[in-house]
Amino acid sequence: MILNTDAMLLSDKSLKFTFNLNGNTSNNNKPADGEGVFNNAMYGDWMPKRPAAWSTGLPRKGSVEAQLNNGFNNTESYRFQMNAALKWSVPWVEGLSAQASLNFTTSYYHQRHFNHDQEGVYDNPYATAVSSYNPENANLYEKWNKYKLLTGIFQIDYTRSFGKHNLSAMVNYQSQVRKSNWTDAKKKGYPTTLAPQLDLGGTLVSAGGSAEEWGSASYIGRFTYDYDNKYLFQYSANYNGSLSYSPDKRWGYFQAFSLGWVMSDEVWFKNLVNPNIVNMINYVADLDW
Repeated sequence: MILNTDAMLLSDKSLKFTFNLNGNTSNNNKPADGEGVFNNAMYGDWMPKRPAAWSTGLPRKGSVEAQLNNGFNNTESYRFQMNAALKWSVPWVEGLSAQASLNFTTSYYHQRHFNHDQEGVYDNPYATAVSSYNPENANLYEKWNKYKLLTGIFQIDYTRSFGKHNLSAMVNYQSQVRKSNWTDAKKKGYPTTLAPQLDLGGTLVSAGGSAEEWGSASYIGRFTYDYDNKYLFQYSANYNGSLSYSPDKRWGYFQAFSLGWVMSDEVWFKNLVNPNIVNMINYVADLDW
């Protein structure tokens, strides 16, 4: 499912609304041995060596058909993404605009893997009873996984030229919150294959799980100026925080500035050097701390 929408909310077209939606679901049902059943059939033993039945007509244990009936490995998942944004070009201030966006992603995953002895098959051509079923060989594994990510962004931009003076400025705030968790469990000892549910298993083999919550935030600013597109200056600063660090070292301030000179735009350079040979030379000095 995909939905994309753009709309101008004001008659002067200064306010633009954008909305995007993307979602998908998936159900994957496989035999307990997964793709290995088919890979082995194609690249392993030659198929005539493993017929579906013995010479007496009895269903043969170990055949490809029998391997398709010893359980299942099924997965179910979905993923959903949503983005909504507003951008406003302020009508009464030339070059000034503001925008805000919200992004949300969530996903879910569930796996059920049930494995048991092959049923309804015979060990040899003259067997008088089907192969025995051992409940202790039957096991069920289940896993659940959830994920959520929320991102919010707000930004103001200003761009303007006054004769040969060109300047731009930007301030930005953005934050992210991410949550995820998973749980799994495995049990064995199923007296029947008719009800593969965790609560019906005889023995708990394993159980586990984990949860994580993470977040970050950033305040960003940038100012640029140039004269006649030849003499350039830029200053930027970031104040960033992350839950990945201890509380006393969670926030950090970073800044940088740069100076630039487009020497190839100087009149004397153009008179001195053939532009077909050299058409761009510039120098940039940076300082970050």
